[in-house]
Amino acid sequence: MVASVASGLGASARMGASMESQGSISMLLSKIKGLRKNLRLMQKQLMETTDPAERKVLLKMIQDVQAMMAMFEAQIRQIQQADQRREAHQQEANRKRHEPGPDDSFEPYQA
Repeated sequence: MVASVASGLGASARMGASMESQGSISMLLSKIKGLRKNLRLMQKQLMETTDPAERKVLLKMIQDVQAMMAMFEAQIRQIQQADQRREAHQQEANRKRHEPGPDDSFEPYQA
């Protein structure tokens, strides 16, 4: 999932996403990367432990990390969607500004 979100970062940059959005996305991707590393360590520890109480705690921690990663991925998607909407509105405004309106077809009065 992170790979698809990360690939969306490149698309956001091409679409003219704001620098603020790109910075936010980069920060979230960095957090996800750190969480993924912690997740792998916890999963490894889970495989190695036989204590039921410790396994239960590790499972809960793993679920919490996965939920946090999903939340960060959702935030990235929201930022990307907001940028797409902003870009669409900007394009529409540009189109309307360059489109001839009813007042642009002025013809002088001839009697």
